[in-house]
Amino acid sequence: MTTSEIRHRVHDYQDLMHYRIMDILLVSTPYDTFILEEAGELAERMLGEFRNLDLHYAPALTGVTSGVEALRLVRERHINLIITTPHLPDMDAAELARLVRDEGLDVPVVLLAWDTRELRDFEARADTSAIERTFVWQGDARILVAIVIPALLTAVDRSRQRRSMADMQNLAKANSMQQIDSGVFTVALANLSPNYLMVVPAEDAWGNAWVYVPDANQLTYELRSLGKDGANGPAPPTPWFNEPYEPDIVMNTGQFTQNPVNQ
Repeated sequence: MTTSEIRHRVHDYQDLMHYRIMDILLVSTPYDTFILEEAGELAERMLGEFRNLDLHYAPALTGVTSGVEALRLVRERHINLIITTPHLPDMDAAELARLVRDEGLDVPVVLLAWDTRELRDFEARADTSAIERTFVWQGDARILVAIVIPALLTAVDRSRQRRSMADMQNLAKANSMQQIDSGVFTVALANLSPNYLMVVPAEDAWGNAWVYVPDANQLTYELRSLGKDGANGPAPPTPWFNEPYEPDIVMNTGQFTQNPVNQ
């Protein structure tokens, strides 16, 4: 990923701060941690690279030296990304990624190898299907920016998706209260304020106006968030970490009928 590509992807970096998506877990042996630090004083170098991109806050980087420690932290804290070296004292990176996946912890695991030889040897011996992506380190701290930025932006989209769904549920509850009082659903969402909802959000979390269509008799309705792409209709999942944020979120008369989180 080039610097210009990274700059393009961080145009909404303020959202990273708003959602406080800042926790990265580095899992490596003490020796690998020493090598990484010696190669460029890891945390300082990463902060420097973020500042070069006009980003004044780097993610918090927590280090542990075993897979068991990593799993304990992921269960206890909100970790957004796990970066692991191939070999750990108690398990390898493939087993760690499999355990994270099997426990449903919803945290991407990225493998960071020193060079292509180490990566080839590891991939030849281990089942890496649970590892999201692999990178080669070779002492260049800029690779951490290429790893971290897309993962953080993915987490922003996940937060936006969940916030949009929560807003849709609140709108549906308010609409149901109107239906109980008047016998029909609202003709326009804005009419729900102030009697049934103090503030009616005009847009989903991506900034797209809601698509609200009641039937002619106002006995049923469809409420739709256009998703990340802002286009009406489904779209292929985004490539990074295979998270589906482009498809519309659709609710019919208070029930989700197209829910990307569960697709």
